[in-house]
This record gives sequence, C-alpha cells and structure tokens, in this order.
Amino acid sequence: MIKQLFLLVICIFVSYFSLITAYELYLRPLFFDVVIVSIDPYFIISLLLGAAFAFSILATLNVLYRVIYNKQISSGIINKTILICGIFFMFINAMNYRLVVNSDVFIECPSKIGYKKNIMRDYTKNINQCKKF
Repeated sequence: MIKQLFLLVICIFVSYFSLITAYELYLRPLFFDVVIVSIDPYFIISLLLGAAFAFSILATLNVLYRVIYNKQISSGIINKTILICGIFFMFINAMNYRLVVNSDVFIECPSKIGYKKNIMRDYTKNINQCKKF
C-alpha cells in the first residue's frame, strides 16, 4: 500500500509539471499576450509532448484506479488516448503557428546551438528579446 501511495505521489508530481509545460508552450500563447513563443515547425516535439502529457495523466489515473478498484485501465484505452492527445497537441501547435506567429507581429529569432533550439523555433515581438531567452 505504501509503495502504491509513493507511486501515486510521483505520478501526480510528473502530471503537474507536464500540465504546466503544456500550458506554457501551447495554451498560453493562444489566449494571452506573450513576448516570446516557441513553435515546433515539424510537429515532432508537439506530438511527443502530447503523448507524454497523456501518458503522465493516465499513469496517475491508473494508479488511482488500481488503489481503489484493484483493476488496471485497458491498454486499448491508453493507446487511443495517447494518440488522440498527440494529435491534439499537433493541432494546437498548428493553431499557434497560424494565429499567433503569422500575425505579422512576431519575428523569428536566429538559430541557437542545442538540441531543443534546433527543433523548436523561437519567435518574438522585438529582436532584442532573443538574447534573453
């Protein structure tokens, strides 16, 4: 029982940070005025983040389901949910690109060194903001 509670705490912790990441990268630029936006032009990172988000939430729900009912969530539901969340995050990324970046207000920052910066593109309203991020 203590092992399952410890696992539940870890799952809730990971789910919280995946929710914050999803909000900061995908939802906040759509609904609020932001200075800098990170967009994935190839939709690879958005698909992976969507799948990771779904997996972290489902892991938490699965642990709760096991503690309460002594059963597990079926793998078919898990697979479908992960796929749907990945596609949904790709759609939100495309909406960010179309509605936020293509509004002729944002300028693409020069490429930076690093794995994340080679896949994700930073856009800002002022070119001087690129150095801060």
